[in-house]
Parts: sequence; C-alpha cells; structure tokens
Amino acid sequence: MGFGKLALNAARADAAKVYQDTSSQSSEAQSRFGSQKAISSDEFFNRGSYDAQQREDARSKIREFSGATAISSDQWFGREKETPSSPDGNVNIDSAKDFARRFIDQAGADYDALKSVVQSGSAKFYLLLQG
Repeated sequence: MGFGKLALNAARADAAKVYQDTSSQSSEAQSRFGSQKAISSDEFFNRGSYDAQQREDARSKIREFSGATAISSDQWFGREKETPSSPDGNVNIDSAKDFARRFIDQAGADYDALKSVVQSGSAKFYLLLQG
C-alpha cells in the first residue's frame, strides 16, 4: 500500500465521521426546530441573546390571545386600562365632553379631506370625458 492510498483511506474515514456528525446534528435540529418557520443562529447554538424561558413566555402569551381579532398594548403588557370616571363610579362629564369635542373635530377634518378628494377626482373625470 502506497502513501496515496493511506491518505485516501484517511480522507474517506474523516468524511464518514463528518457525515455521521452532521446527520446526528440534523436530526437533533429537526426535532428541536421542525415546527418553526425560522430560527436564529443564537437559538440554534444556545448563545448570545437567546433565552429559552423568555421565548416560552412569549409563546404562552401569544396562545392567550389566539382567536382575538385585536388586542391593545395594555392587554399585551397586562396593564389596567384607566377609565375616566369619578370616585362614585359615574362617568366624568368633562372627559366625555372633551372626547366628543375631539371626535367631532376629527370627523370634520376627515369630511373636509374626503370632500376635497371627491371634488378633485370629479374634476379630473370631467376633463377626461371632455378631452
């Protein structure tokens, strides 16, 4: 057996070992991350900013809101929503008036913007029909 055959046999043995290591890593990765759409390298190698407990907490929070059509940041972070009311439980009239005033002002601004868009569009359409 010459020196070339020894090197070739050693290279084959090294390649087989790498393949076995890679296939075992692949099956481990498949079992750990098979259901995920994406993973980070920190998550794969368990290093850096990856925190398994934090990830599980986030997943349980997401499951808590599954099926909801919308959630607020107060709901997500578990904060109590402040309601404008007086100590006796009645609605604060000043807060209600302020809300109504802001709502009406915004509705008026939205109406003016919509009116402007419709007028501009109808003028362009008229010019298109004339031309």
